[in-house]
Amino acid sequence: MEGNASKPGAEGGHGAVWETLKTMDYLFVKFKQAAEETQFEEPSHFKSGIDCGWAKLEDYYIKTDRTPIYRAALALHPSYGYDYFERHWKNAMDRPQWYSDMQSAVGSLFDEYVRQAEVETQAQAGLLEDEADEIEADVNDYSSFGKRHGQFTPKISTLQTLLNGGTDINWNQTSQ
Repeated sequence: MEGNASKPGAEGGHGAVWETLKTMDYLFVKFKQAAEETQFEEPSHFKSGIDCGWAKLEDYYIKTDRTPIYRAALALHPSYGYDYFERHWKNAMDRPQWYSDMQSAVGSLFDEYVRQAEVETQAQAGLLEDEADEIEADVNDYSSFGKRHGQFTPKISTLQTLLNGGTDINWNQTSQ
């Protein structure tokens, strides 16, 4: 939102996910005000610019609807929360459907994380041993992918010797 913040001499003070919708909402209000102020004027480049800007902003709102992260980031922000959406989307911007959609999307995201946490808790408690074994096998398969095997893998006892202060390590030993 601020441009190239990695450019020498420029420091980025904006661009966090939670700022995206807030900035778009600000632009929405400004475009709406400009459209109302110029509604009775003759067609002009300025009026066309307002219409084009508003249309582009609508495109970006559609893009932010593809993931709940933008709404969740603002809803979870300690200075804004759900109140922001009620104040701006439901009331000031007169978009109650956006507000309802936000509640649903953020609620679904929260429910998804709750389900994941429950599964992880059950797996850790051993309640899903068979499934946990399958998951662990997949994780071990992934973790071992691309690692060195054979002569470059030290034995566990060799590592224990090193950790216990020993210095006579033969790195050419193979693991068993």
